[in-house]
Amino acid sequence: NVSTKQMLQDIRVVMEAVDSFGVVNIFGGEPFLHEGIGDIVESVLCYDNFGAVIVNTNGAVRLREEHLEKMTDGRVRLAFSNYLHALDETKAQLFFENIEKAKRLGLNAQYQNALPSWNIVSTLEHKGDSMEDMQEKKATCNVRFLYVFDGKLFPCAFTMSIHDLGVADYPDDYVELDPDIPAVEMRQGIQDLISRSHYRACGHCEGYASPGIASEVAEQGFDPR
Repeated sequence: NVSTKQMLQDIRVVMEAVDSFGVVNIFGGEPFLHEGIGDIVESVLCYDNFGAVIVNTNGAVRLREEHLEKMTDGRVRLAFSNYLHALDETKAQLFFENIEKAKRLGLNAQYQNALPSWNIVSTLEHKGDSMEDMQEKKATCNVRFLYVFDGKLFPCAFTMSIHDLGVADYPDDYVELDPDIPAVEMRQGIQDLISRSHYRACGHCEGYASPGIASEVAEQGFDPR
C-alpha cells in the first residue's frame, strides 16, 4: 500500500545515511503482490553497504519471471515461509512450482522445513506506564532492526504499528525520511533515535511481560485474551 516511487526514495535516503546493514529484509504483507517488487529489490542492490537481501514470500501467489529476474544477484535470498499446513492442494502445488521457477532462474530460494513460531503479540492500548517502566522495557528489548515504511524510519515494528494503525502519533518515535536532508544529518537523527532511553510506544507494549509463543497465533483472529 506504498507506492514504488516512495519506496525507492526511502531506500535511497536510508542506504545513503546508514554506514552498513547486515541484512535488508523486504516483507509485507506479501511482497510479490506489489507491482514494483523487482525494482525495489534492484534499487537496494545498487548499494554495497549491506550483507544480504532477504525477500519473504508465502509462495502462494504466482511469482512472475520479470520480477524474479531482477533478484538473481548472489546477495539475494528468497525465503519461502512454511504455511503448507494452511494451503489447499492447488496452492501447495503452486508453492513448490514457485520454488522451482526461482531456482531455475538462478535465485537462492529456500523454504523453512519447520513451522514458524509465533509470538502472542502485545495489545496496543496504553498501559499507563511510568517513564521508569518504559525505560526498563527499552533496556530489555532485543530488537535490532530498523523499520522503513512510507517515508518514515521506526526503531521497531511496534512503534511502526502504533503509528500506521492510527493508535497514536508520537513524532519522537520515528525519523522523517526527508530526501532534502543531508545524509550526515539524517545519520545523526537515526543514531539519536536508536539511543533514546525509551519510546512513547513502549507505554503500549507489554515488553518483557509478553505472553509468549504459541503455534495457534498463526490462526486468523486468534487471541487467548
